[in-house]
Amino acid sequence: MNSKGLSIAGLALGVFAVCGFFFCGNYSTWWMVFVCLAAGIVGIALSAKGSAAAKANNEPKGLAVAGLVCSIVGTCLAGLATIIAIACVACVASAYNEAVNSLNSLSYYY
Repeated sequence: MNSKGLSIAGLALGVFAVCGFFFCGNYSTWWMVFVCLAAGIVGIALSAKGSAAAKANNEPKGLAVAGLVCSIVGTCLAGLATIIAIACVACVASAYNEAVNSLNSLSYYY
């Protein structure tokens, strides 16, 4: 196995996941969170395989560790953004439901 290639691919995906997270704040790029989440997960897998291959071949593991760290950070950021987005949608739905119930009770009053 080529440990250097796997490590570089994992590092590239990890950097993409971290940097891509900052571009998903716009309404037109909301889908970017899911791309960053997928890139981070694949980056973790590639970096772990690269680290294992480097250890087996008695090579340095610096790129693999850097890729693993970047991929984990990117995955955590994208996962946190996903959780926050789901919580925001749930809050808006709850507020909407409460407003509809209040208007219904008000219409029965008058």
